[in-house]
Amino acid sequence: LAAPELEPPFMALVVSGGHTALVRVKDYNHFRMFGQTRDDAAGEAFDKIARVLGLPYPGGPRIDKLAHEGKPTIDFPRALEEKGNYEFSFSGLKSAVLNYINSERMKGHELNLPDIAASFQSSVVEVLTHKAFEALEASGLDTLVLAGGVAANSALEAKLRAGAKKRGLRFFFPDHILCTDNAAMIGAAAYYEYLAGKRDGLDLNAIPNLKLGER
Repeated sequence: LAAPELEPPFMALVVSGGHTALVRVKDYNHFRMFGQTRDDAAGEAFDKIARVLGLPYPGGPRIDKLAHEGKPTIDFPRALEEKGNYEFSFSGLKSAVLNYINSERMKGHELNLPDIAASFQSSVVEVLTHKAFEALEASGLDTLVLAGGVAANSALEAKLRAGAKKRGLRFFFPDHILCTDNAAMIGAAAYYEYLAGKRDGLDLNAIPNLKLGER
């Protein structure tokens, strides 16, 4: 919707409150899952950590803004970094941040919220970026697309943009207003289904656990 010149095939990094996945898009009706999260989605982790830090919902934009005031001085873990692994896991990172906060409070230390936010965000962004470019290399594609609510994160967009430029790859991401617009996403998906000649009756119902590519 934001880039009419974009055409498949490409690799999509989908990052939201419910999903974190690398998807090879063959065309707008055919996909191959390269890897997805084993537990929490990245956006879910942002919201949970924001709540612990006393930030209002939605947590992602609040942490992004707070991180600009701090430095990533805390070494939080980055899971599943081995080469060829395109899955994600953020439950361990979430636990590490909670343990750090509890430990600092027990010691009577004042929490540096900007540094915690910056360190947490840096860990998430580095994992997402590392796996996205490794998946691109493995697939032989030259185009990366960022999508989902967390696509509005300034650090993620900047790091992916810089990495794509360094590697001579094309990088696309939506306008921020589209990052959280599920209606636009559903409408676009329906449009391509319609062009492909697929129709459904009025008995069509939502299936929350439907996997990508299934009907």
